[in-house]
Amino acid sequence: MSQINITLEFNELVELFTKDRNEAMACLLKKALDAVLIAESEEQIGAARYERSENRRDYRNGTRERPLV
Repeated sequence: MSQINITLEFNELVELFTKDRNEAMACLLKKALDAVLIAESEEQIGAARYERSENRRDYRNGTRERPLV
């Protein structure tokens, strides 16, 4: 299993929680889910983005924006 790191700036957190709480939680959930998806793809491929490795099993084909339903 991959290690997931999520970095948030203090100013970003303060700005988030001065707004609507639902919007803040949606933003935090999006960041967490994005981190999980990136970690899963790196684990499946066997290398990080732009990393060249002997253990690499596949190639990335980019990403696109999709709404969370």
